[in-house]
Amino acid sequence: MKHFCLIFGILLSSVVASYAESMSSAVCDTVIRVGEKTITITDSEDDFEVIVEETMPSGNKIENEKIFRGVYRNGRSIEQRFRNTLINRPNRDKEKPIWGTYGFGSFEWGGLLVDDSHSDIGRSHSYRGSLQFYGDIYRLNKYLVLTYALGWDADIYRITDSKTLKNIDGVTTVVDVPGRAECTLTAAYLKAMPALAFNGVGSNLTVYIAPVLRAKVYSAATTDGPDGRLEKLRRVNLNTFSVEARAGINYRNAGIFFTYSLTPLFRSGKGPKLHPYTFGLSLSL
Repeated sequence: MKHFCLIFGILLSSVVASYAESMSSAVCDTVIRVGEKTITITDSEDDFEVIVEETMPSGNKIENEKIFRGVYRNGRSIEQRFRNTLINRPNRDKEKPIWGTYGFGSFEWGGLLVDDSHSDIGRSHSYRGSLQFYGDIYRLNKYLVLTYALGWDADIYRITDSKTLKNIDGVTTVVDVPGRAECTLTAAYLKAMPALAFNGVGSNLTVYIAPVLRAKVYSAATTDGPDGRLEKLRRVNLNTFSVEARAGINYRNAGIFFTYSLTPLFRSGKGPKLHPYTFGLSLSL
């Protein structure tokens, strides 16, 4: 029994000694987080290595975002510095406010209606086409972003058959025309749209609400009468400035939107009291 205990003690001490020796020679890593950077120090028996990388706030490393690597051995050193070559460089910390000044092109097309079902203006085949630039202004937090859009709208209203627009005593009025006539009311606007967007970090889905400020730069009414002659009415008394409320949902480069004009289409007392609204699709580049 004594011999067994002696042999077991010798074996146990040998195992402990071997484990301690292996632990002393094992590689030991030290990781230090400093803001958006991570410093990893690997200390081995013969040398140690230092690597500096950029990381996301969650701690995940970003591919190809190594900044520095150094290996130090016996008084000698090998150092490498890396330059980021990514074109679309990800934002390091979108949870913090950031500024953005980039813009893109966007095309929109929608059906244009008015809120008076008894009006002969815009009852069918009325459209709005838009071209605009848009982008981010400022990210408030990881969910909310202030955005902008600048561009122009082209509104085309069609008047029902056998009716046209006339300026009677300074008031734009819908009047009957004998026979068949096609009347089109066209208006072009410059617009600016500051928006509040709900867009999570890394999400492709955006929901936004916005006021739209518009300034009319052109308007005219054209009638194709039964005799084939084109008659133009340039003074159609449209409001020069208008404000619309807008809401929309975008997924990546496509979206749907709805607008409602808070300002009547015609000036007060100069035409029918109509508020246009639009359902449409948008496509961005």
